[in-house]
Amino acid sequence: MPDLLFDLADGAAADSFFFRGLGAEHAVPLLAALDPDVLDARAGPGPSLGAALRAAAAHPGVVLLTGHVIGPSREDERLTVDGLVVSGDPVLDGLGEADVARAWDRVVALGIDDALAPPDELRPPSSNEPDGASGWTVWWD
Repeated sequence: MPDLLFDLADGAAADSFFFRGLGAEHAVPLLAALDPDVLDARAGPGPSLGAALRAAAAHPGVVLLTGHVIGPSREDERLTVDGLVVSGDPVLDGLGEADVARAWDRVVALGIDDALAPPDELRPPSSNEPDGASGWTVWWD
């Protein structure tokens, strides 16, 4: 896993790191390589890894995932998705802060459809984003 995602690493150690911007070009090979039980895993009440990867694969350049990788040198090796940024979606682009319920419905329609609870944070794009995020931010704790 680390080799497939290292180019997305944000402050990487040898084989454990945070990532952002995981899109279709990484999701497609991960979907093919990972076992079904790994794809069924989830971080807390967020979506399963499989649902998140399928949403990114189905919406290239629109659904970009965030999370972390723990590599094979540790016994708790895993790929965890804890959020996403959605940009360039015509429905979400027309919504604002007052439309959070409609925004969540749209995120579900994009394939983030098996989360056990709504996200802890769902907010529209802002010019004040410290990490340069330019879309709707969706995140589970």
